[in-house]
Amino acid sequence: MKFNLITDIRKVTNLKLKLDFYQEQPVSDVVKPATYRIRFESDAGEVISNEVLYTADSSSENPGDRMVSLHFDIKKKAYGSHHKYFLKVLKEESGAEVQSRQVIMDLPFTDDFGFGI
Repeated sequence: MKFNLITDIRKVTNLKLKLDFYQEQPVSDVVKPATYRIRFESDAGEVISNEVLYTADSSSENPGDRMVSLHFDIKKKAYGSHHKYFLKVLKEESGAEVQSRQVIMDLPFTDDFGFGI
């Protein structure tokens, strides 16, 4: 089963994100449901958002019924240009990475303007 990001995201400019995903095929006797862990992380493996656990289990033949919007909250911290950041989609059972999309973290005001508030 394929579960793909359909939102075109290259740059993160807000601490709250809504991303759309699509389950390519309906669940059937041949196509089994699959559960995915979806999160943002740094190239050092630091998880920088909430992690969404989603089970793609729609058996609807209507493609619109197999779309889902998932919400992510990015950690409030300073993001340096010396690191790379990724949206990762992992298979829950195996931990295998099924999708990785590099994003630019463009959040200039997440460090409290340098006042340490």
